[in-house]
Amino acid sequence: MQVSKSYIKDVLAHREAPTAADPNGLEVVCSPDKSLPPDFQDQCRLAKNMTPDRSKRRLVSKSVADLIKSKRSDIPLFPVNSDECPICCQALEAVAAKEHQEREVRTELKKRLKSVYEEQHLILKKGQMYNLVDAHWIEKLRLFIQCTQVDKPGPIDNSNLLVAALKSNELGSANPDCWNGQRLCYDPLDLSNPQPPYVWVTQPDWEYLVSQFGGGPPIRVVPTIQDKSEGCVRIEVNRGSQFKGISYNHHIEGFCEPPVCREAVKIREARELQSRLKYENGTLSIVRQSRGTASSNLAVGATRRLRTRKGETEAIFF
Repeated sequence: MQVSKSYIKDVLAHREAPTAADPNGLEVVCSPDKSLPPDFQDQCRLAKNMTPDRSKRRLVSKSVADLIKSKRSDIPLFPVNSDECPICCQALEAVAAKEHQEREVRTELKKRLKSVYEEQHLILKKGQMYNLVDAHWIEKLRLFIQCTQVDKPGPIDNSNLLVAALKSNELGSANPDCWNGQRLCYDPLDLSNPQPPYVWVTQPDWEYLVSQFGGGPPIRVVPTIQDKSEGCVRIEVNRGSQFKGISYNHHIEGFCEPPVCREAVKIREARELQSRLKYENGTLSIVRQSRGTASSNLAVGATRRLRTRKGETEAIFF
C-alpha cells in the first residue's frame, strides 16, 4: 500500500498536530499544481488520485497498512497498482522535458562559448572582425549557464554602449551631425581600460549568440594590427581581474561600426570621473569602479578611499 511519507515520519517520531508535517496523511493524495488551468485543477481535486510525486509517498506492507487503518481510518491508502493522477503526470512530464531541454541548451552554450563562459582573454588578429557585447548581459548569460534556477538572460542588449540623437540633450551636445543615428559612447580601440563594460567576441560566437537569444544591435570592430615580423606585441582583450599577463594599454588602429562619437566619449569620461571624486575630511580622492560598472552604479563598498592609479592624482585641501 502507498501512504504519505511525511505521515510515516511523524508517526515514527511521535509527532502530533500542530508540530506534525502531515497529521492527516494527505500528501499521498494528488494536489494540483497552481500553474495548471483552473478547470484542470478542479478535475484533479475531484478525482483524488494518487500523487505522481514519488518523494511524497512510501510503500508499506499489508500489516503496517492494517495497523494504520485500525488507528486512523481516515488516513488515505492506495494500492500499489493504483493509477497516478493523469493530469499532473502530464504536467510533470512537460516540466521534465523543459528541464531536459534547458540542460541541453546550457551544455551547448558552455561548449560553444567556452572562452566567454570561462572569462578567457582573447588575442586579437589582424583584419579579423569582432563584436562587442554588454558586460552586464554576459554576466547574466554566465549565471544562466551555471545555475539551473536562473532564467534565460533574454535578448542581447547593447543599448548601454550606444548613444542616439534623442540623448543629445542629456549629454549636453548640440552637434546634430554627431547624433545622426547611433554612435558608440566607448572607444573599443582604446585599451587603456583593462576592464571595460563590454566583452569582445569573435564573429562566429556573435552569430551563435544571436541565433540563440536574438537582440543587438551589432557592434563590429576590426582592429588593424601589425604583423609580428614588424615588431608588434601580442594584443589581448577581455582581461579580467584574474589576468596576470603583460597587457597592451595603448590605442590601436582599426574601425568600428557604428563609429565612435568622440564628443560623447569625452562627456561620458568627464561624468564618470566626476562621479568617482569624493571629498571628505579635507581630502579629494578618486574612487575605483568594478568591472562593467557604469558611473551611476558604483560597486558595493566602492565609496572607500583607494590608492590612486597611474594617471590619477590625489589632492589634499586645508
